[in-house]
Amino acid sequence: MANRGLAAVAKGQGDFAAARPLFEESLTLCRELGNKQGVGCTLNNLGAIAFASGDYETARSRFAEGLTMAQEIEEKITLSYSLDGFAALAVKRRDAERASQLAGAAEHLRESLGFDTEPAERRFRNAYLAELQCVVDEQIFLKFYKQGCKLKIEEAIALTL
Repeated sequence: MANRGLAAVAKGQGDFAAARPLFEESLTLCRELGNKQGVGCTLNNLGAIAFASGDYETARSRFAEGLTMAQEIEEKITLSYSLDGFAALAVKRRDAERASQLAGAAEHLRESLGFDTEPAERRFRNAYLAELQCVVDEQIFLKFYKQGCKLKIEEAIALTL
């Protein structure tokens, strides 16, 4: 999985042009090996790259497939990153309620696992949260964010549909 490691480094440096083909190679290899956790993680990374490139349809498709894989193998960290992806997409659609709830659900899930967000994912999350807070009143954001923190996983997933 050296390609995925190199891809993660490139993504972390903001070099999405270099990261994308490495993640795509990694995705092919993970699929061939039956590494479902690797598939889910790689799909989320490809979704984040598509999102950063403004290709929201591809981002949605990648996040959806990553979410499905995470559900299948009950991999909650990967699932939390998929939820972040859908929250970012909701921000772009100006759906502040859904974005806030999904952001809360993603963060709560990671906190419940004692997992801290990785640096590249933290930057992704901080960017969409900053954009969200520019379009919605802080009290409204907090109201829906807190609601998201209380959602069951299945309820949060339903918000992605």
